[in-house]
Amino acid sequence: MRGGISPWFVAATPPPRPALSENLTCDALIVGAGITGSLVAERLTRQGLDVVIVDREHPGRGSTAASTSMLLWEIDRPLVELTAMYGFERAARAYRASLDAVTGLISLVRDHKLPGEIRNKRSLALSGGRQLRSRIAR
Repeated sequence: MRGGISPWFVAATPPPRPALSENLTCDALIVGAGITGSLVAERLTRQGLDVVIVDREHPGRGSTAASTSMLLWEIDRPLVELTAMYGFERAARAYRASLDAVTGLISLVRDHKLPGEIRNKRSLALSGGRQLRSRIAR
């Protein structure tokens, strides 16, 4: 599942991870210090909540480290399929929300001056329909 060097391991040493040695009181406890837990903590902290994150691993060293770190705004289903399921307005709103989420994450990384590099890359999704998928599966 892991190969090469994960972008999450860019730092030479893992961030500090003090042991939990006393009872704490907080507004929100987040279990997991990977990308999802970190983003939730950032959002709640920005809203003024007192947040504590716990994880048995170093931050970003669990399943986050196994990811490709590629951010794609495309959704797994084509727009025409989502339109048939939910109608055009809702389907288009889902696509826009996905694009906004990636744009927001890029802004967040830049605003916090986090280490690493974010590069825009062009992508092309080819859809061959059910016939092509069934030929590939053989």
